[in-house]
Amino acid sequence: MAMLRSTARLSMLWVGLAAVVGCGSEDVESPGILNRRLASLADARQRVKTRLMVQQPSPEPYESEVPEGVEVITYESEGRRLMAWLLRPSRKEGATKEGPAPAVLYAHAGFALARGDLETARPFADAGYVVLLPSWRGENGNPGNFEMYYGEVADAQAALEHLAGLPGVDRTRLFAVGHDTGGTIVMLLAMMTNRLRAAAACGGIPDMRAIVQEQKKPAFQMMPFDWRDPLELDLRSPARHLRDLKCPLYLFYGERQDQLYYAQAAAMEVLAPNLGKIVRVVQLPGTDHNTAIDAAVPRILRYFQWHLDDDRRSAPPAAY
Repeated sequence: MAMLRSTARLSMLWVGLAAVVGCGSEDVESPGILNRRLASLADARQRVKTRLMVQQPSPEPYESEVPEGVEVITYESEGRRLMAWLLRPSRKEGATKEGPAPAVLYAHAGFALARGDLETARPFADAGYVVLLPSWRGENGNPGNFEMYYGEVADAQAALEHLAGLPGVDRTRLFAVGHDTGGTIVMLLAMMTNRLRAAAACGGIPDMRAIVQEQKKPAFQMMPFDWRDPLELDLRSPARHLRDLKCPLYLFYGERQDQLYYAQAAAMEVLAPNLGKIVRVVQLPGTDHNTAIDAAVPRILRYFQWHLDDDRRSAPPAAY
């Protein structure tokens, strides 16, 4: 009965949203992706408040010590003041005055911002980007509850807006990168905002709903929402909203451990051209879920540089 009720909730929501936004039903991109798309992901998330079965902060412990070389700032998201780390690019030797710099929002791995995320993100600052590493609601002592890919995506949007308004940031040259849980958040973010020139994710989950429905059990032990509700799962599954993608998206996966995620992402890559979208998927040889990000970062830097070039008559880098 619970599944029947949530399926009805899903259908009623899309019908209701169709009336609000004035669009008709559209055929699904492929089997396994939402059968009827009657509204955008942004519209749906604005109207639907997640129903948390467990209301508590992130289950992951965090370090209170601030790493050397970062500036601790706060940004506002839905009435909450949340903590973030800011990395400024090193001033180029011999430079007198420099214009606004491009910027990267880096979405951390796991369920708390940690020193390891800073070390992974540092090459972007070394390459000349302003880098913002936000923590999300319920993490690192922040107010709010752990929502697992829901409110955290709203926080990512708010952090991106904050980043765009920082002194010294070129708001027309913004990018997003995420690893692990941050990869899923960045995938969803790229379907929610027009701010990004491009986005890259490593180890993100394309279709949580498919995984849960196949396994008939929670995909993770710490899922705080009703995992039996297909709407809750759908709104956390970026592959089901490919039509909403607003910038080129590059996805990286480890050769080991990430085979299922890679297969889901590869399906997105096949579907993307028919929707006028750009999705590129790379499986990184000799890596696993945790180590793939180290191999991905140099490729992401090359890909971002190509998107920064004013004259992009050349083809994008061949091997991301």
